[in-house]
Amino acid sequence: MSTFKLAASTLSAVWRNANPEIAAGNLLSVDSITDTWAKRMVGRAKRRYELTTNPSAAAIPNEDTYIGTACQVGQLKGFCFVAADEIALDLTGRGANAKCVRVAPKKGGGDHFFTVVNKGSAKNSIIVDATWLQFALAGQPFCLVGTLDRLKESLKKMKPTIDLADAYGAGLEAVSQWGAYNCFP
Repeated sequence: MSTFKLAASTLSAVWRNANPEIAAGNLLSVDSITDTWAKRMVGRAKRRYELTTNPSAAAIPNEDTYIGTACQVGQLKGFCFVAADEIALDLTGRGANAKCVRVAPKKGGGDHFFTVVNKGSAKNSIIVDATWLQFALAGQPFCLVGTLDRLKESLKKMKPTIDLADAYGAGLEAVSQWGAYNCFP
C-alpha cells in the first residue's frame, strides 16, 4: 500500500524572480544529467532562495565554493522544493517536458519535492532528484536520475531512510494529470 500521495504546494514560488549569480551550466540532454550539473542547479536554487529571504545578501565571492557548501548532505534538508523547481525550470527551458512535483506522506510528516520529466507514461518518465541524499548514506551519487524501475534496483542497495520508491511512484501520478497538475500556485 502506498504511503505517499501526490500533492500541490501551498508555497508561492517567489524565489524564481531572484538572479542566482550562478550560470546554469552545460547539459546535453535529460538522459545525460550529471552530478556536476545537478550540484550547480542546487547551488542556483539555494542562492535564489537566499536572495529572496535576504535581498541585501553580499555577492558570492566564489561560485564553486558556494555550490560545494550548498550541496553538502547536511545542507540539503528543507531545500528540495527550490532545487526541484530549479531543475524543472532549467529542463523545460531546454525543451524537456518537466515539472516539479510534491509528494506528502498520507499519515502526516515531511513532504518531498523532485522533478519528473514526462516521457508519455509513468513507466517511461524520468525522475530527477538532486536532494535525495538527505535520506541516504553518504558515498552515493549526488543526483538520482532514471525511470522508477531503474531507480528501484538502486534504492534497494542504498537503503534510504524513507521509502523513496513509493514517494517516486506517487509523484509519477503527475504524468496522468500533466495538464492540470501544478506544484506551485
